Amino acid sequence: MTKPHETAAPLPEPRHALVVGGSGMLRGTCLALARAGWTVGVVGRDEKRLRGMAEEARAAAGAIHAIVTDYEDTDRYAEVLRRYVAAQPPVRVLISWVHGGAEQALAATVREVERKPLASRTLLEVRAASVDGSAPPPSSAVALGPGWSRSLAMLGFRVEQDGRPHWLTDNEIAHGLARAVAEGGRVLTLGDLQSWSV
Repeated sequence: MTKPHETAAPLPEPRHALVVGGSGMLRGTCLALARAGWTVGVVGRDEKRLRGMAEEARAAAGAIHAIVTDYEDTDRYAEVLRRYVAAQPPVRVLISWVHGGAEQALAATVREVERKPLASRTLLEVRAASVDGSAPPPSSAVALGPGWSRSLAMLGFRVEQDGRPHWLTDNEIAHGLARAVAEGGRVLTLGDLQSWSV
């Protein structure tokens, strides 16, 4: 308890992350954040997979909230996300792996997240290289309000000692994205983006 002339220390910012498209290759990232004490909202279509992630996080004293919706249905998605955001502390980190055909999903997510003000936030956009080594650019058309920092993580592949390529593992992705969140404001390449012969 503080004395009348003392000022209480400011409360730390909420450790709340929202991961859009997090039940597949970003599963390890979501679980790592939950184990590190973050509250993690995970958007995905597969309810069974999302519930399994929530149970696994709970067993490790973490918290994952399953947000079962399809971000390709922008109106329904925004409605579901609005209810989730209203019931939780402000989102400090938004990790988005939105695949083609759902260009409005990231803009809708940012709009809903910004309903709860916060002095600083991070948007981490995740993109995957293709076999030919190409990857789409970040969604630079999405307007961000004040206080946001933006990072881009490009997921590539690793080459085995025998010269055969393989996609990054969940663990490699989780470690790399944790680094991207910590460092912020830059482009981070995980693995090799150069093309390979199939």
